[in-house]
Amino acid sequence: MKAIVIGSGVISSAHIEAYRKKGIEIASIVDPVREAREKAAETWGIPHTAATLEEALAYHPDVASLCTPNYLHAPHAVALLEAGVDVISEKPMARTVRECDAMIEAAERTGKRLFVAHSQRLYPPHQHLIDVMRAGTLGKPVMVISTFIGDEYRRMNDPANWKGDFEHSGGGVLIDNGSHMINMLLGAFGPVESVESIGTRALIQPEHKAEDTSVVNLKFRNRTVASLTVTFVARACSFPKGYCGCAIRTEVVAEKGFVTAGNGTPAFQIVDNEGNTLERYEKENEVPAPRPNVLAHILDCIRDGSEPFVTMYDARETVRVIEAAYRSAREGVRVSL
Repeated sequence: MKAIVIGSGVISSAHIEAYRKKGIEIASIVDPVREAREKAAETWGIPHTAATLEEALAYHPDVASLCTPNYLHAPHAVALLEAGVDVISEKPMARTVRECDAMIEAAERTGKRLFVAHSQRLYPPHQHLIDVMRAGTLGKPVMVISTFIGDEYRRMNDPANWKGDFEHSGGGVLIDNGSHMINMLLGAFGPVESVESIGTRALIQPEHKAEDTSVVNLKFRNRTVASLTVTFVARACSFPKGYCGCAIRTEVVAEKGFVTAGNGTPAFQIVDNEGNTLERYEKENEVPAPRPNVLAHILDCIRDGSEPFVTMYDARETVRVIEAAYRSAREGVRVSL
């Protein structure tokens, strides 16, 4: 197999490392900024660089990673799929359901494979939460509180940075890291019935930037209700220990007990209604996780033809919920799905 990586930003390093660990040749790194692509190529020992996707296709890749701003996911994915290349897109899949549908149509028409790297879905505490909920270990889930506390204060306040720019990103914190949490909640609790949302640009100054903080209430078809709270302007947080700009926590009240999962301490815990601790793992690497990290998992699926834990249809459903949440916030209404 031969790969190309589109985009040389921070997330590209995770893709490059995943290819290296699987023994996959990286033929080229693509970035319109010459200095950025040449620096990445030198850092990683990649033999070629390209300014455009079209130039990189000359190296005949089998798979390509999209580590680009969200507005480029759909056009790049369609072009790659039509060129006979499997695609791994960073989350979110795209800015809108319409863009997702164009990507899916291209994959179905060409027979090539499209994957979306929703890494939090395969984060060990989240994997285990999903498995426990699907197994019905604690009976009916009742209420969920899911929180993402992040710090993108500097990049969102930079007018030239695409982070949080509605045109280039499709929205702010909700479509960015909020997409991780929604995708995980869909995996644990199934389809969403209705969405209510409010959002605000509280501390971010550039007027072309979208919301920095959002609260989304979800009602699932199984009657579970969830509250998702996300922010990109938390420069401090009391959890996890040594906060470094990302805190995640999900708590579930269920018929037979209570679950907490995230990157705090403990990383995962189940308590039954009598107060007995059924499971407790202090650190994320102690939590049972039958699947490898998301990129290793996707590359295994490409090699053996198996289905990914998160399909392109799952990724589309995540964007559909986000799109409904933005409509709810904009119009002040509950949106049914």
